[in-house]
Amino acid sequence: MLENSSVKHIIDDLKIGIMGHSFGGIVATEVIMKDERFDTIVALSHGNYLVSDKVEKPILYICGGFDYGVKSIPNTMSSYAKSNPPKELIMIQLGTHFGFTTTFNELCPCPPWQKEIVKRYSVGWLDYYLKNQLSGYEIITNGTDHLSKFFDSKYDFGDGEHIITN
Repeated sequence: MLENSSVKHIIDDLKIGIMGHSFGGIVATEVIMKDERFDTIVALSHGNYLVSDKVEKPILYICGGFDYGVKSIPNTMSSYAKSNPPKELIMIQLGTHFGFTTTFNELCPCPPWQKEIVKRYSVGWLDYYLKNQLSGYEIITNGTDHLSKFFDSKYDFGDGEHIITN
């Protein structure tokens, strides 16, 4: 994207985030530790709990409350628990593993609100941590409809853990 993309002219190479889903979230967690070009990470369904305590950059985890197929919930929760602040965990009510992709399109076995919640918190996170926009902070620290009722959504930006309520 930085060197060979047709959109490279709109990329601010001084402020770059990395995002990955499933195995991509595991890889992104490792990449951000080794590649200084990245300033923040969004990990969907998985992070790498074996190295998450070594990540020294802001990290957002988003997981579905029904994302059971590949042990995403325990992986994501463990990754969040081990991560250093600033960090956030968003748990989506009835969210599934496929709900983070365009797989199956309208036949996706996922709730209709999942992609909107992913977009809301991901864009808010990137706006705050890459663009220093206070409006991003308001988004990422406040609840919205359809956060999980069984698993807490929460954040710790260095002043202790806060639970996000709907």
